[in-house]
Amino acid sequence: MTAERRLAGQGGTRRVHSVWRMCADATVVTPLHSGSGQIDHLPSEERPDMTLTLDADGSPCILGSTLRGLLRHHLAARLCGYRSDDSTAERETSRLFGSARDDGHHGRIEVRDATVKADSIQVAIRNRLDPGHGVVDANALFDMELIPAGSTFPIEVTITVEDGADELELLSQACAALAGFDDVNGIRVGMATNRGYGKIRTSGWRAYRWAFADGEWFDHDSRDPEAEFLDEELTPYATAHDAVDAALKLAGMRGAMDVPDHRVFAALRVPIRVPGGWNELDWIERQSGPVPERDPVTRTGTSIAGAVRAEIRRALRAILPSDDADSRFADIFGGDAGSDRPPEPSRCRVEMAKVVSDGLERRPRVALNPHSREVRHLFHDVVLADGKAELTFVVEGGKGGDVSAEDLAVLALIIKALYAGRVAFGGHSSVGYGRAELDGTASLRLPDGETLSLTPDDEEPRVDGWLEALVSRQQEVA
Repeated sequence: MTAERRLAGQGGTRRVHSVWRMCADATVVTPLHSGSGQIDHLPSEERPDMTLTLDADGSPCILGSTLRGLLRHHLAARLCGYRSDDSTAERETSRLFGSARDDGHHGRIEVRDATVKADSIQVAIRNRLDPGHGVVDANALFDMELIPAGSTFPIEVTITVEDGADELELLSQACAALAGFDDVNGIRVGMATNRGYGKIRTSGWRAYRWAFADGEWFDHDSRDPEAEFLDEELTPYATAHDAVDAALKLAGMRGAMDVPDHRVFAALRVPIRVPGGWNELDWIERQSGPVPERDPVTRTGTSIAGAVRAEIRRALRAILPSDDADSRFADIFGGDAGSDRPPEPSRCRVEMAKVVSDGLERRPRVALNPHSREVRHLFHDVVLADGKAELTFVVEGGKGGDVSAEDLAVLALIIKALYAGRVAFGGHSSVGYGRAELDGTASLRLPDGETLSLTPDDEEPRVDGWLEALVSRQQEVA
């Protein structure tokens, strides 16, 4: 597309055939951190290390550039599959999002900054682990501000259509991108999204169209741009696709097209029970604004990923040579894959989980002098009694876009580890807290969409085949 083509309107301006506006209400499902990415290494007592981005009024906000980048990334995954070549992904999404390659051209989509309505701001304490040794790095403790679950913010997207022949294709791609906010393995906002943070859900989608080509937009009151939006026919819809189809129907046009989905992933859901108590309550250090009453339902954080990663690393090293085990581990969970290779990004997303229990218990304990064995002092632990949860692991396709038999074998190892009681969550696991056990049947969604119901006692030949492939593939490499 040449510069003359891009600026073909009267007076050398951008040509406009029609303009669309899509709006929705978003609700934060799991805590979200959207910040500048900078860490204050010398914070005051009142200032966390990692702060949220704020608008001019001091309210938390999510930048439109952040949301726009997430939408483009999701659309690229749908059109090209996971981990596609950057040039291919940019080419396939350039019609809607623009391109900086070759002569380049502007995008047709704009996303507004979103001010978040939150009753409070949470501050969570975190630490960073040494991926090679599994222990906390020196001086790696930090805290970060979080937008709490239940907060809301608007999503507002504008699409400018320059050529009427492109309208349906642009709208179809936009709907496919926006659907990622509610997808099972779709868009997560902010940092630590592979550890369950940043999940949102949308509702109340509305779509509005101005037809500049035939002058219809002159019929609306230019002093009140919201006047058109009060039309009773423009009711909220569950998805952006439904809202756009309704608006197209009003305009006498056919509906948006479905966009093919080339993503390949497997998802494992495992119900667990922690009979010894779950000692993982105080992951929120402090909270501004009103503090809600403690609920017997809480959410786990990154400890799910940490505990499972540690056990899977041990299991892989038990069946494979050390270097091969570390390479296979890094290929799925990310981290250092070897001294001669760059760090691998994680392909495994571990969702946060709701822990349902019989309530909180205060359990007395004593601290002993390690030398004299005399009682030093008495204290209490507060734990979730007999907590239950469903853990969710999603593994995306690796190089080449496929989920391999070896990837499925690692998911099967997670089931076996939980069945054997090898995984403990939260603190003080050495005194019996947090030891998990399988509580029913696991569900494994295969890359082709088939769902398997698995327990360690089931004779599922495919599971044995995956494990054999894991071992034999590494023997072939060796």
